[in-house]
Amino acid sequence: MIKEKIFNKEEVITLRKNYQLSLSDFSKIIGCAKKTLISYEQGISIPNDCYMITLNTLIKHPKVIFFLINSNRERYTEQEIKRISKKIYPFVGELHAF
Repeated sequence: MIKEKIFNKEEVITLRKNYQLSLSDFSKIIGCAKKTLISYEQGISIPNDCYMITLNTLIKHPKVIFFLINSNRERYTEQEIKRISKKIYPFVGELHAF
C-alpha cells in the first residue's frame, strides 16, 4: 500500500494560492466545506484520506483541476467557470475548454 504524503498547513495554502483561488472556490473544487479547508490551512486538522489523495494529485498533476471542475459542472455557473479558469490559467499553463 502506498502511503500518501501528509500535508502541513503551508503546503495546503501554497497549493491554493498557486491556483490563485479563494478559500470558497478551492474548497468547492476539492469538495470540502470552506470551514474544513480553513482548519487545514490553520493547522487545526489534517486532510482525511480522500482529500489527501486529491491534494497530492493536484500537486503532481495541476491540470487535474479541470477534471474536478468539469466533473461537478452542475455546481458552477458559467460565470464562475470563466472566472476560475482565468485565475488558474497562469499555474496550469493553458485554458481548458469546458
